[in-house]
Amino acid sequence: MTIRNKLFSIGFLIIFGFIAASYLIYTQFQEAMDLKRIELEGVKIQTLQNELSLKSARFISDRNLIDNTYEDWLDSYSEFYKELKSFTENPGINRLGGKIKYILDQISRGWDTIFNNYYKPINIQLNVLMNDRNLKEIDTEMTSIIDLFEMLKSGAIDNEKLKEEFGVLENNMMMIDQSMTEINALFDEVLLEINAGIDRFIAENRVGTIQLLGLILGLIVVISTLFSRQTTLNIKKMEKYIARLAEGDFSARLEIKSRDEFGSLSQDFTVFTDTLWEKMDSLRDVMRDIGNSISVDLNQQGFIDNMVELAIDSSKAEAGIMFTVEEESRKLVVSNISGYFPPPFQVSRKVSNRKDSLIAYFKSITFNVGQGLIGEVASSGTPVFIKDSFEDDRLPFNSFPEDELYISSMVLIPLIVGNRLLGILGVCKTKEGDHFSDLDFSFLRSYGEYSAMALDNLNKYRELLSRHELVKELNVASDIQKNLLPDKLPVVKSASLHAYSEAAKGISGDYYDAFKLNDNKLLITVCDVAGKGVPASLVMTMIRTILRLITSTTHNARSVVTMLNNLLTARLGIDHFATIGLFIYDTEKKVVSYTNGAHHPLYVYKAEKDKFVKFDTDGLPLGLEADTVFGHKRFQVSEGDYLVLFTDGLNEARNSVGEEFTTNRLLSIIRHNASLDPVSLTEEIRKNLKVFTEGMDQHDDQTLLLMKVN
Repeated sequence: MTIRNKLFSIGFLIIFGFIAASYLIYTQFQEAMDLKRIELEGVKIQTLQNELSLKSARFISDRNLIDNTYEDWLDSYSEFYKELKSFTENPGINRLGGKIKYILDQISRGWDTIFNNYYKPINIQLNVLMNDRNLKEIDTEMTSIIDLFEMLKSGAIDNEKLKEEFGVLENNMMMIDQSMTEINALFDEVLLEINAGIDRFIAENRVGTIQLLGLILGLIVVISTLFSRQTTLNIKKMEKYIARLAEGDFSARLEIKSRDEFGSLSQDFTVFTDTLWEKMDSLRDVMRDIGNSISVDLNQQGFIDNMVELAIDSSKAEAGIMFTVEEESRKLVVSNISGYFPPPFQVSRKVSNRKDSLIAYFKSITFNVGQGLIGEVASSGTPVFIKDSFEDDRLPFNSFPEDELYISSMVLIPLIVGNRLLGILGVCKTKEGDHFSDLDFSFLRSYGEYSAMALDNLNKYRELLSRHELVKELNVASDIQKNLLPDKLPVVKSASLHAYSEAAKGISGDYYDAFKLNDNKLLITVCDVAGKGVPASLVMTMIRTILRLITSTTHNARSVVTMLNNLLTARLGIDHFATIGLFIYDTEKKVVSYTNGAHHPLYVYKAEKDKFVKFDTDGLPLGLEADTVFGHKRFQVSEGDYLVLFTDGLNEARNSVGEEFTTNRLLSIIRHNASLDPVSLTEEIRKNLKVFTEGMDQHDDQTLLLMKVN
């Protein structure tokens, strides 16, 4: 079940619980109202009973006309009898307990007794009296009961039998009043029991309602808690997994076995890390294959052919192409086409639409720098990535799948060393719906950078071999090494940098680099590569290429050095390794992340305290052991602080009497000149070093990199 469905189910359960609780409250409210209506009916019957009792008691003394008094008394009797019968037969009475029913039975029996013993005889007597011949002589329509009674008493009407009947009537009326008093007391008890029953019903149902509501709410809370707990657990798993990825551990696996989006995300992450690891393995293999290609065959065309094939295999492309620059005309020519690579431009109608004719035509033409898409890549030095030709207007003549010129996806990578264009490497896919990914593009850029350096190294090395001159070899190798060093250090806020590197014998084994990871992060490193010459420069090339490939804004110094070591180990011989000192500086927060691989420690001059603090971590040189565990330091810097990295050729420089320049002497110069900017401070250090070593040859490469916090 997806997260959306789970949330919908929880929402549905909450709504259902609300509706059920509302319905329950409504029904109980209705039941309570029904019981209240029964109570009101009981009050009404008691009122009617009291009225009937009062009319019975005052029947003899009523001064209304005889006919009216009689009819009024009969109406009260009928209404009372009807309401009492309806009340006793009400099914709601049963919900109030058996005692009420028992009392009502007593009332009904009492009423039946009154009716049979008194009301019925009275009704008969009244009919007899109304039809008596003596009374017929009297205008009953103008005479009241009390008037008639007084006539009998005064002798105005002399009729002993009538006097006797009136006496019986008066006595029956008094008996009715007494009986009604007893029934009224029973009705008081009924009303009290009804009221108590209603209170009891409300109390019991209130408890039941609260319990049911609690059960519903508890069920909702339990289900929501389980869902929230599982979601939180999955999020924590993802956080740990991503943290391990950020540290360079691509062996990590995200194990979330569920049928929701977390399960799908787990599978996607697994595919992503496998693909990324595959690409990194592929890059190592490519580096190895290019190295083997150089060592086996120094022929440039053979190297280019192999380079194109490797690009096709590693990116799963259908075709690849290599443009090189003619020395004299400086035009781009096709040096290699592997597979069917349609011309990425409009082709003349005179050219046959057959694939072999199109390839032959493609090979026959040259391109000026700045001409068309290929020429623009050469002039700008910027790679081109067309993920989908149908959505990209840069291939207007190659976006129709039914055409022989169709290209579904294409990448063009300029091969540049320094500011010099060596050529353009291109790969393409021609199957509809098959496209290169962003990861493919990133890989091909790194591959192109390494291939450009390897091709440049090959060209320079072939030049060395052709001349057979050691001095020329050193100069060319020195050019290789200089191409690896940054032309200028990046300009960043809150820091200024300067570096110098002086080779002992033309080719330096030292390497330094500084580049931005983003607007707020800067990576700085100094390496000392074992060995000299072209092999050392190739190691530098690998370090530089891998370093720029693997770094990202999420990595700290330890994860970068760890990944760099993993990728270099087993690709270098036992005699090829490098020490490294590397730190990443957050220009916004002024925080430094530092890791050392058997290099000199990082020295930080703290301006506020006017003293140096040494930072060092555990770690072996790069390329020796894949499972090396590197240490890590993270610390804050402040305005005026200096960060110092150098190689051992600087502090171990000797004077004429065999004394070393020493680290303490270097740090003392920096401390006493900490107010200077890095450029001026570097000149001051070089001046002191020159005075100290006057008359002595430089025996080792010297590299110094300074960063001052602004």
